Amino acid sequence: ILEQLEEGKMVRVEEIVQLPHQLRVRARLAHPAGWITLLNLETGRRWATKADETLPEQPGLYELLAPVTVSPSAALLMPNDEQVVEDLEKFSRVQVLEILKVEERIRGRVANPSGWITLRHAQSGQRFARFFA
Repeated sequence: ILEQLEEGKMVRVEEIVQLPHQLRVRARLAHPAGWITLLNLETGRRWATKADETLPEQPGLYELLAPVTVSPSAALLMPNDEQVVEDLEKFSRVQVLEILKVEERIRGRVANPSGWITLRHAQSGQRFARFFA
């Protein structure tokens, strides 16, 4: 055993394999690196399920799905050039410390650079960042 995962912990699966001779479905994890059993094919016991994309956002590490602008306050949704803290590129990772709903946007306060980004548009469901770990 490399690490025991707490119930409810979200992990990123890199690969899924079915092992008929072992009657198991296994997943290779990105972090912590290693393999877990997802499903016992003989008994039907399931140890893990795919995360529901509709789950509410939570503080943690996020990966950007699009370029985003960091603004100095949660309420400032469309900062002008002088108000922009920084523009972040797609695939950047940010540590989100706090989550707020502002109008129809789910906003996250990021640690570095210090400021706020939109994680998701609540009405359309468009995501600008996804929970990473």
